[in-house]
Amino acid sequence: MRIKEKDANFLKMHIGINTLGMPLGNTGGLQTYTEELICALAKIDQANRYTVFVHKDAGDHYRVNNPNFNYVYCHVAQNWMKWSVIWRNSFFYSVVRKSKVDLLHSPANLAPFFLPCPSIVTVHDAISFKETPSVALSSLKNYFWSLAIKKGIQKAKAVITVSRVSGQDLLEVMPSASHKIKVIYHGIPSFSPLSPSKNFSLPQKPYVLWVGRTAAHKNILRLLQAFALLIRTQKIEHALYLAGMKGPQHIKIMKEIKKLNLTHRVIFLDFCERQTLKAFYEHASLFVFPSLIEGFGFPILEAMFCGVPVVTSHYGAMKEIAGEAAYFIDPQNVTDIACGMWEVLKDKSLQEKLIEKGKKRVQSFSWDACAKETLNVYET
Repeated sequence: MRIKEKDANFLKMHIGINTLGMPLGNTGGLQTYTEELICALAKIDQANRYTVFVHKDAGDHYRVNNPNFNYVYCHVAQNWMKWSVIWRNSFFYSVVRKSKVDLLHSPANLAPFFLPCPSIVTVHDAISFKETPSVALSSLKNYFWSLAIKKGIQKAKAVITVSRVSGQDLLEVMPSASHKIKVIYHGIPSFSPLSPSKNFSLPQKPYVLWVGRTAAHKNILRLLQAFALLIRTQKIEHALYLAGMKGPQHIKIMKEIKKLNLTHRVIFLDFCERQTLKAFYEHASLFVFPSLIEGFGFPILEAMFCGVPVVTSHYGAMKEIAGEAAYFIDPQNVTDIACGMWEVLKDKSLQEKLIEKGKKRVQSFSWDACAKETLNVYET
């Protein structure tokens, strides 16, 4: 049956995207995912209408120039996160209703409990459901986030998760949600074409790189112990660069660095512009990512894209995303982390094999594919 033009117009959707679940600049993969998804949707979809709900002080951060994208600046600021939680579950209802969207996608784990339209939520990981002390958040935060995520999943018509492992973790907690869950991989985080900052220079000595946020599940304490072991046993001259954001375990990490006498060998790179980070990736001898749990693991693909050999954990999303393109270690064994790093650092042939496999592996991930699959969820 041929669809008439006026009927085709009637079938177009008005899609809402809720960016209020995270402040800019301190949310890592959640922010990257939201930015890249909006850009990719704008690239592939000129038929449907989009309204993007942003903090009142977000500026043009999520803005794209497509005429089918509209922006609503909400009466809540980024640094009012406690108030924002209350606002999103009360006053946001009327804002969404006034905008007349057909559905609302919340891409940062938490969906509003009360909405006048169907809800879709992207849940990136199950960290808040883990009870292991080295992984979980503080008990109060853990209780709140797990309860909020569960409530959002219950209310949602569809739940997007970013790896098969994360999907399985969610099903262990909420088996009744099996019919809602759709796994959609991320693409590769883009690096802007801008030149690196004039105020930075690359290290002259060799270094190992880690990228992320200093949280317990990132397993940085064991990484530091493994690095100290390498210095003692193999006399390596490398520095260890920790690039990214300060998280809840930062003070413990600083104490461990002092305890291990690594003050002059471990260097912190604060949250920096993408092109500067790219330069640090490209010149690293090795990228190491020994996380205990991840939802996806953006830095693994970033390192592979930049031509750096990767050492990462042998299970979970790390193994799933890396495929066969990384050297795998047991992240709970300090000696194994150290041995894995040394095996790659000392073996030029192994480095070249990992780099080649990594370049092939990243070709499996695309923001266009992510956007098309997400659009399919909207349509469904």
